Amino acid sequence: MTADPGSASASAPEQTGRRRFYGWWLASIGAVIMAVATVPLLHALPVWAAVFSQNFGWAPPQMSWAFTLPRPLGWALGPIAGLLVDKIGPRKMIIIGMMTLAAGWFLFSRVGSLWMFYTSIVVVSVGAGLGSWVPVTAVLKNWFRRRLCTASSIPALGLSLGGFLIVPLMAWATVWNAESGAVMPGRLGWQNTALLVGAAGLAMSVIAALLIRDRPGDGGQQRDGIRSDDEEPLPEYGFREAVKARAFWLLVLGAACFQASASIADERVSMLLLDYGYALEVGARYQLVHSVASLAFIPVGGWFGDRMPIRHALLLFTSFQLAGSAVFLVAHNAPLFYIVAMMTGAGAGGHQILVLAVIAIYFGTGRFASILGVAGALSASVSGILTFLSALGGSPVLAVAAAVILAVVGAAAYRCLGQPQPAPSQRELTGSAPSAD
Repeated sequence: MTADPGSASASAPEQTGRRRFYGWWLASIGAVIMAVATVPLLHALPVWAAVFSQNFGWAPPQMSWAFTLPRPLGWALGPIAGLLVDKIGPRKMIIIGMMTLAAGWFLFSRVGSLWMFYTSIVVVSVGAGLGSWVPVTAVLKNWFRRRLCTASSIPALGLSLGGFLIVPLMAWATVWNAESGAVMPGRLGWQNTALLVGAAGLAMSVIAALLIRDRPGDGGQQRDGIRSDDEEPLPEYGFREAVKARAFWLLVLGAACFQASASIADERVSMLLLDYGYALEVGARYQLVHSVASLAFIPVGGWFGDRMPIRHALLLFTSFQLAGSAVFLVAHNAPLFYIVAMMTGAGAGGHQILVLAVIAIYFGTGRFASILGVAGALSASVSGILTFLSALGGSPVLAVAAAVILAVVGAAAYRCLGQPQPAPSQRELTGSAPSAD
C-alpha cells in the first residue's frame, strides 16, 4: 500500500542543515512567473479591447477570436509542455516559454493591423502555455512532498494577486486622450506598456536561468529541506500506466465537473440576479466577494491538502461549490447571495491548488508533467463542452441547476478515489497486490 502523504503522521525528520530551504524561494519565483505570464493578457482583455477599439476603430467582433484564443491554446499546449518538461526539464522550459512570451509582447507593441494583432496574441499565448503552470508545478513537485499543496498555493496566490494589482496599473498606464488620440501626460501609453510586459518576461527568463534548480540535489538539499528515512515511496507511473488507471479518469471527471459547475454559476449569476429584480451593482458586489473569498482560500486549500488525504480535501472544496450553487437556487435576498459568493469562492480557491498536487501524489514524479498536461487538457475540454451545453437551455435557473448536478457528479468522482496505489510495474517488482481503501 502507498500512503497518502496528506494523511501520514509526521515522523521525526532530520534537518539537512541550517540553510533556508530553497524550495520556498522557488515557489515565490513561480508566483512572479505566473503573474507575468498570465495576467497582462488573460486578465487584462477588457483593457486591450478598449485600447484597440479607440486607436484603430476595430469592432469587438473583429477582435473576439483573438481574445478567445489564449485559453483553448493553453489547454492544447498543456500536453506538449508536459512532454517537453519531462524531456528537457522544467527550468529550460520556463526559459524558452518566457523568451517566447517576451517576443510576443515586443511584437504586440508594434501592432498596426489585425494580422499582426492576431499573430502577437498567438505568440504570447504559446509562451505562456509552455513556460508557466506546467513547468512551475513540475519544479515544486520535485522539491516538496510533505508541503506540496502549500507550496503550490504560492504561485496561485501570485496569479490571483496579480489580477488585483497588475490590471488596474495597466488600465492607468494605457489611458489616452480620446479627443486628440495622444497619450495622457505621465502615462506610458499602450505600446510602452506592452514593451514593459515584454521586458518583464525577458527578465523572468534570465531569473529562471540563474536561480531555478530542477531538483533539490542540484542545490545540495533534500526534498522538503529534511532527511527522513522512513517515508513510504510515492507511486511511480509511466504515462501509459497512468492513462489506463481508474484514478486518472476519476480525477479528470471530478476536475471537469467542478470547473464546469463553477463556470456556469459565475456566468449565469448576473442574469439570475436580474431575474430576481436586483440591480447590476448587486452582481458586481457578488463577484467581488467571490474573488476575495477565492484568493483567501488558496492557502487554506494548501493547508488542508497537506494535512488530510487529498481526495478528502478535494471532496470538501467541491462540496462548497455544490452547497453554494444549491443555496443560490432558493436564495432571494442579498445577504444569502453574498454567503453563496463566499462558499463558491472558497471552493474555487481551495480546489485549484489540489488538482495540481494530486497528480504527483497519485502518479509520482517520473512522468508528472506529461500526465498533468494531458489531464489538464482533457478536464478543460470536457468542462468547456459541458458549459456550452448548459447554455443551450437558455434559462438561468436551469443553468444553475445544471451547475448543482455537475458539482454532485464531481464530488462523487472524488469520493470514489481510493488511496494512491503503486503502479502495475512497481507491483510486479515487489509482488504486492493493490490495497483496499
